[in-house]
Amino acid sequence: MTEPSNHEGKQAREAGVAAVLTENTLLPALRPDLQLSGESVGAGVSQVHIKDPVSQRSLSVRGFELSICRMINGVRTAGELVAAAQTIGIPLDVAKLSVFLARLGQLGFLVAANAPAPRASAPVNAELQRQRSLTWSGRKMWSAETRQRYQEALKEARLDHLEAAKARVVGLLEKSPDIEEAKVLLAWLDEQISSKAEGKARVSFAEAFAEVEAEWAAEQSQGHPLRDRSSRRGVRLVAVSLLGVLGLLVFMPLPHQVVARWSVEAPPAEPLVLQRAGRLEQVRVREGQRVEANAELARYDGSNARELAQRLEAAREALKKAKKADRAAAQRLVKDLERERLVKREGSDVVTAPVAGVVRALTASAGSVVEVGQQLCRLEAPERPRLVVEVDPHQVLEPAFTIELQGRRIALVRDSEALNHASAEVEGLAAGSQGNLTVSLEWRSFLRR
Repeated sequence: MTEPSNHEGKQAREAGVAAVLTENTLLPALRPDLQLSGESVGAGVSQVHIKDPVSQRSLSVRGFELSICRMINGVRTAGELVAAAQTIGIPLDVAKLSVFLARLGQLGFLVAANAPAPRASAPVNAELQRQRSLTWSGRKMWSAETRQRYQEALKEARLDHLEAAKARVVGLLEKSPDIEEAKVLLAWLDEQISSKAEGKARVSFAEAFAEVEAEWAAEQSQGHPLRDRSSRRGVRLVAVSLLGVLGLLVFMPLPHQVVARWSVEAPPAEPLVLQRAGRLEQVRVREGQRVEANAELARYDGSNARELAQRLEAAREALKKAKKADRAAAQRLVKDLERERLVKREGSDVVTAPVAGVVRALTASAGSVVEVGQQLCRLEAPERPRLVVEVDPHQVLEPAFTIELQGRRIALVRDSEALNHASAEVEGLAAGSQGNLTVSLEWRSFLRR
């Protein structure tokens, strides 16, 4: 990318980028019509590209820089943005923010606070509208608690406290299982934990941030704006190629697409088998009802228990009135009845749910006579059906990707162990349905083929 001209510097000033940034400076807003090549994954180490649909210029940024971009909304001050970034583990300060804003402003990516997007980008066609819905405006609103828990997990991940971050994400998903960002973060954490345990090379957030911070500092000290990161890397790759063209040809990664198989799996279900025979006095659930663990599902006829309790009470009264010669026999009767009541205590008359789930295939109702081993119902896991995408075992899917299926966009996360397998919870797809689709594999070299 060429360096911005004087005209572009004027654009930056008109966008509201102050020459000297202070904590109280009201920041400009990022243009809402900018397009993304994709979303950041995990702690924000990977790169994404921001493209201007008007000038066709693009900028390569790390995922955490994209997070900063999302905060540049025309209503925050510099101090507020810095505090928000530090909340999610980005060690930003006003000076670093000033350099980053200068680059965005000189590329024409900013508009003054509360100002409309540039006139040239006003006509928004259907494709651009779709892109916007998938990037800047496409995220669901979270509750304050959910947002705080996700931010805490993200901060732990960026501090490289991987196990602690995973525990936070797992806790978040137990309470809010539909948070796609948490699922993607969990998959990234599993991959990082596995790589760390196996001694594989990996880039931590601290290393990625240090690299970007050094670039910011170098460009600031030289007194000219930051060039696009991808172009600098391109120069380094050319240098490497001059040293070993043959090696580059052998190891150069190439994209690869294949036909994958997809299927929709029904949630797992656990049969509830009765442990005793008898007559059910009550069945407290209905087909399709969701129940919690230990919830009462049915109750046996308790008349036998009541009769036993009455007999025990009578035996105790008789023991009190028994003569000395009859006392030993009365004591034995009381002990026998107490032992029988202990074995068949009232609590055994209640059938409870061993796990949480949705009641399916209910086989009995109030008044039914049941046998030992009879299945009362199945408890289906409360999760939604799961879409599974698989390729051949020797192939490797991308860590996180999106597919188009039956007119819907579905985000999937690769399994941490089976790298040819990815899945996601879905709604509206029939369990048992299946088919084929085209997916991209992870970038790989000729030697892996």
